[in-house]
Amino acid sequence: MSVETLAILISAAGLLVTLGGGIFAGFAWMIRRTNAQFAEVHEQFRAVRGEFRADLHQLRGELTEVKIAVARLEGPRDHLIWPRGSTNQ
Repeated sequence: MSVETLAILISAAGLLVTLGGGIFAGFAWMIRRTNAQFAEVHEQFRAVRGEFRADLHQLRGELTEVKIAVARLEGPRDHLIWPRGSTNQ
């Protein structure tokens, strides 16, 4: 093998290693940045979820109060089936 051929092979191998390392470093940077963004969004999501749960809990309490108030206004329900021996038939 001539010296020129050997130099070309070594140069090509060096170029492939350099390009491969650059691509690997680029993907590693992109993954690290994506993970950081996901962590930030996760924290924001957690805060919003906590606020939503608090609002939902408050809304449940208010809905229960409204149900009780409506039930008091309507009074007891009429029975569709009267018990046997009843005089209200």
